Amino acid sequence: MNFRQILTSAIVCAGLIVPLTAQNHVAVMELRGNNIADAEAGALTDRLRTELFRTGSFRVLERELMDKILDEQGFQMSGCTSDACLVEIGQLTGMEMIIGGSISKVGSVYSISARTVSVQTGEILHIATFDYEGEIGELLKSGMRIVAYQLAGRTDEVRSDVEGLRAKETLQRTDIDPDYSKKMAMYKAQDKTPWVAGTLSFLLPSTGHAYAGHWGKSVPFLAARIAAFAFANTFGSTKEVYNETTAQWETEYDTMYNIGMYAYIGIGIWETSRVVTLVKKDNQQIYDRIFGRAPELELQLVPQRNGLTLQLACTF
Repeated sequence: MNFRQILTSAIVCAGLIVPLTAQNHVAVMELRGNNIADAEAGALTDRLRTELFRTGSFRVLERELMDKILDEQGFQMSGCTSDACLVEIGQLTGMEMIIGGSISKVGSVYSISARTVSVQTGEILHIATFDYEGEIGELLKSGMRIVAYQLAGRTDEVRSDVEGLRAKETLQRTDIDPDYSKKMAMYKAQDKTPWVAGTLSFLLPSTGHAYAGHWGKSVPFLAARIAAFAFANTFGSTKEVYNETTAQWETEYDTMYNIGMYAYIGIGIWETSRVVTLVKKDNQQIYDRIFGRAPELELQLVPQRNGLTLQLACTF
């Protein structure tokens, strides 16, 4: 066992997932096609091999060479879907890692699911998922690149690619959707400005929530501010003292008064933060209702037998 294999095993056993290095040898199994043609699944698998190589994190075994090695060993790949079977293929081909998965179509949504399995330990190192509603060609142009970045543990590139697709869709929206202008006008007529709501809430209690159309949510904050102000003036006190240094009369506040007023200000800041978050959430819901669900990224920790796997899913 070389040093790299020992280090990889230690990381997996500790449950830590780190970006893969450029020295990892990997073989890619044909992605199983569910409700799509075998030719399309094969083309997408070939593109995945290319994109994995382009990440700089893998040395990818050529498909023809892998088939030749398995044929010489008399191995039958039909029905090989389990992780144990993938590990066996990895051992036969002398790879450090093996990648398998599937491409499915449900309605108009295409879904890619892939995983990287350690040949030495049999553990899943990375999981990648990509959902896209539209033409299958987009999977070839962008989807497989995003999947490759996920399998390489390169979340920054994934986010960059998703943002690029989102910007591209926005630029093309008018041509694709002739009602785009009308929808945008509807959105602008209903959305609210977060900083306006926040400023109103801080300066005048409850006004920010009223602006956002959620007056009822401001009641606890309003009650808390009134209570803090009443506390300061009931249990605290102020007095005028003469400052000989400045030769001026100044107001001096006792501890109880300061506690009450600091609480008043703190509650105001809390209300400001909450109303800004509320307005942003409302705006997103309005946008999704008019235009459809926006692309999303979600990070999840998936429990494994000897640790955790970081899963990054992007949904379109």
